Amino acid sequence: STWGYFSCLRASAPLPRPRNLALHTLMSLAARGWSASGPRAATAAPSFTLGTWNVLAPKLALPEFFPYVDPEHLRWETRGPRIAAEIAALVPTVPPGARCPPDIMCLQELDDCALFEAAFAPLGLRLHFLQRPFKISSRSGLEATDGCGIAINAARFELLARRDVRFSDSHRRVALCLALGDRLAQRALLVATTHLHWDWRRPAVQLAEVHELRLAMHEFAAELSASPEALGAYARSGPVAVVLAGDFNSDPESPAYVFVTRDWALSSVLTDAEGALRSEFANVAPFTTYSMHRKRLIDYIFHSRDLVAVAALEQLPQAVLEADPGPENWRE
Repeated sequence: STWGYFSCLRASAPLPRPRNLALHTLMSLAARGWSASGPRAATAAPSFTLGTWNVLAPKLALPEFFPYVDPEHLRWETRGPRIAAEIAALVPTVPPGARCPPDIMCLQELDDCALFEAAFAPLGLRLHFLQRPFKISSRSGLEATDGCGIAINAARFELLARRDVRFSDSHRRVALCLALGDRLAQRALLVATTHLHWDWRRPAVQLAEVHELRLAMHEFAAELSASPEALGAYARSGPVAVVLAGDFNSDPESPAYVFVTRDWALSSVLTDAEGALRSEFANVAPFTTYSMHRKRLIDYIFHSRDLVAVAALEQLPQAVLEADPGPENWRE
């Protein structure tokens, strides 16, 4: 499956209440240190954590796709609760040694919503889900019932509006966009998650999906701008920061990545995202997925330019990641 990224955001001078973004990579709860990856915040301000993780849909976790993995570890009855438990303990808290889930958790290939809702509810996380339209998976031959989800800390964040995006191509991909009000920071935040078409050898398909998503987010922001009552008190807090997270199935040289980081724009009085979005992840980890003959960087958290990366959780050593037995040369 794909490993996720996690971020901590807080305000920083000199922009009007901008946030600093700290990134850390999820692979396991093994002890790892934090390393600086950008400037420290100049001012203390409320921070929040955000993560993204492709959890690998149960119908795609088949032995023929992962022949080096113990079949017991592929079973959703085993894997699902472990993923939920890991999410619940991702973020260090005070006092030292305690852990909690991210304030915002973006999920792709989410299928078993009931499991995550049951696991998240006691933690104060509320899950929002968008299922893909009906499609028979070309990989498993089964109906694809997964989709994208965003879980939010309901005590911290207020859901202001939602936009569902269903791409117009034949691959039945979706994106979920939420406008959130941060009760602690008294700011609004636009968060979106998606899972682009899997075939990186068809970059035109991925690029078209990204274009559709940008247009949908632009229209969403414009509608919110035209209806200040939708944002309530948050409408007076200044421009809205933007975060786009998910599995893009494409590397940093791909047309989709280049478009997001060079040509993206949400020209709206609501947001600060008039320029391209940023992503520091290429400097954090060399890859986010590692399976049979496949080791690539494909998962990202992009953000508007008022967000700055300041720290990263160190990646597990490659020797640890390659410790699993398997067919000869599976790591190549």
